[in-house]
Amino acid sequence: MEARLLGHDESDRVFLKSLNQKYFEFIESCRLKEPSNVHKHHIIPRYMGGMDDPKNLIKLSYEDHFTAHILLAESFKEGSDDYNRNIWSASRLMKWVEDSSKF
Repeated sequence: MEARLLGHDESDRVFLKSLNQKYFEFIESCRLKEPSNVHKHHIIPRYMGGMDDPKNLIKLSYEDHFTAHILLAESFKEGSDDYNRNIWSASRLMKWVEDSSKF
């Protein structure tokens, strides 16, 4: 699963092994979906060096994008910058979904 999911070089694979396996299993399961409301998600976040390369992007529903950031946050120590950044992204996504549902 790892090689198919990542397709990146060895240093990326070593880095990503340190992240939460549940996150990558979730991302892989999302490849089978065809969401109607689409957000592009960077599998390796841009702030961590992830590129806008198609290998690093996946189309997720808003809800799955929220879940991806929660799972990614769980890869880091609570209160760390990486944890907080992903929790902030997830909360921003949820706020956007809630606001858009009012219309």
